This record gives sequence, structure tokens and C-alpha cells, in this order.
Amino acid sequence: MTYRAAERVAANLLERKLIAEEPNQKWLTDVTQYRVSERWLYLSAVKDLFNNEIVAYQLTERNDNELILQTFSKAFAK
Repeated sequence: MTYRAAERVAANLLERKLIAEEPNQKWLTDVTQYRVSERWLYLSAVKDLFNNEIVAYQLTERNDNELILQTFSKAFAK
């Protein structure tokens, strides 16, 4: 199966409106990689645009779906 770039681009639901009027209205997420000694660590975070609070984060040695799922599980539990 082949994918075109357009199939992997998410819809722009926020349309650059990056301010929320109440908590948990708009969240952003990202995964960042850091090299520590001889290994890579991956930090996944969820940020609330209401007050720029980090709602949840997860740090692991693998950048996979489980990293994202664990981060969102923490965010939803909070």
C-alpha cells in the first residue's frame, strides 16, 4: 500500500486559533527526541492552550503508538 503526502496531513481544525476560552477545549501534542549519551529518548506531551499547562507527558526509549496512547491515557485520567 502506498500513501500520498496529502493522505497523511490532518485537517486544520484550529485554523491558527491557538487560544482556548476554557480548560480542555484545545490540546496540542508533539513528540520530541533527545539524544542522551548513546541512546535516544522520546518525550510525548499534551499541552492545554487555555493556560499552556502540560496536561500529561511520557518519556520512553521507543517512539511508537504505545508512547502516544500512554500520554493520552494520562491526559484523559487527569
